[in-house]
Amino acid sequence: MRDLTPQEVANAPEWATHYESMPHGVIYQTDGSFQTGTVGGRCKHNGLSGGAKPIPRKELDISGYEFSDGDMDVIIEADGGVFVSVDSDRGIYANLSRNDIIALAKHSKLTAEDLI
Repeated sequence: MRDLTPQEVANAPEWATHYESMPHGVIYQTDGSFQTGTVGGRCKHNGLSGGAKPIPRKELDISGYEFSDGDMDVIIEADGGVFVSVDSDRGIYANLSRNDIIALAKHSKLTAEDLI
């Protein structure tokens, strides 16, 4: 079984924990469902298939990253959102949800290779 490409890892559904590569494509799985490819719905099943391998997702840690605006305070929230304080004296801030960040990444045409 081949490994996933960086793009396949990036496109893997959030719920999926494992995958199995087949001649016709990739099957994404978790302990209670599976999906063939990234199109279509999930199907229920019991357990993981025998050849399933964990999806090699890398946690992106930006806690040490220095943002281009040094006056900006950034807090990464547990749900994947981001709180940005631009001017705490005047209460100027932004709160971006995970979906907001995904939309910005899509707008910027980021690929999986950009994130590794």
